[in-house]
Parts: sequence; C-alpha cells; structure tokens
Amino acid sequence: MASNIYDQRVVVENNLRIARKALLVFKAQEDLDRLPSLGLLGGLGGPIKAKLSEAKESVLSIVLTFITFCLEHYLRKATGDNEGRLEDLIDMCKDKIGEKLWRDAHEMRVKRDVIIHNAGIIDAEAKKELRVMRSTTLDEGEKLSLTLKDVERYINTVNQIIKLVP
Repeated sequence: MASNIYDQRVVVENNLRIARKALLVFKAQEDLDRLPSLGLLGGLGGPIKAKLSEAKESVLSIVLTFITFCLEHYLRKATGDNEGRLEDLIDMCKDKIGEKLWRDAHEMRVKRDVIIHNAGIIDAEAKKELRVMRSTTLDEGEKLSLTLKDVERYINTVNQIIKLVP
C-alpha cells in the first residue's frame, strides 16, 4: 500500500492510465464511425453499434466513479482528513487548484453521486448544484448523460489536481 503522498500520486497516475485505456475502444468506435461504410460487417453493423453504445454508457459511468474515488482517496491522504466529505476536501484545496479545477472536481463529485445514489437520475439537489456550476440543463427526473469528452476532461482534471495538491 502506498505509504506517502508521492507514492499515492504514482498510484493515482497509474489508475488514470487504466481509466484512459478503458475508453480506448470507444475512441476507436468514434474513428470508425467517421469512415465511410465499408460494408465489411454486412448487416451486423447495427447490432454491434447498439451493443457498443450500451456498453459505452456503462463504462463511462464506471470510469467516472473510479476516478472520482481516486481523487477522494488522494485528497484524504494529502489533507490528512480521513472523515470529511469529498465536497469539503475539494473546498479545502480551492486556493491551490483554482476556480476551473475546483468547479470540475465538484461537477465530477455531483455526477458520481447521481450515478451511485440515484441510478443516474437527476434529483433536485443535483440539479441545483449542477446549475450553480453551469454544468447542465437537465431537469429533475432526467437521466444523466456522459460523453467520452466529459470523462476524458475529468481524467485530466484529476491529473492536474494531484500535481497541484502536494
């Protein structure tokens, strides 16, 4: 187990590499979607695309949850606060990480909470927090939708934060 903050930074960086690799199949899918139809799959293209799309939604949720956990674990080690809420840990680091990363970290936290506690459905509290961050136009009762671009941005957010918070 990583014993000091440097070791913990290395662990988080490795976990972020794993998260990026989990997204590779969907980046490849997007590249293939931009190519003209080659007819290689015959009639299989539709069902394969549907399965990939369904898998993508799940994997993006899992990766967001995973990297948010990595951020929380890192901030606990960095701040020495093993009992505080992630919201408070992020707030404690605002001066070090700046407004943009602070907002992105809170956005990740709220979306993670929506996935874990509400099966991906926006509730009143999440709607309020996300609107304050100007992060979504979703209404209460709507399903949270993540994009590959969103999750890649969150991975970069965690990577930047662990470099700024010693």
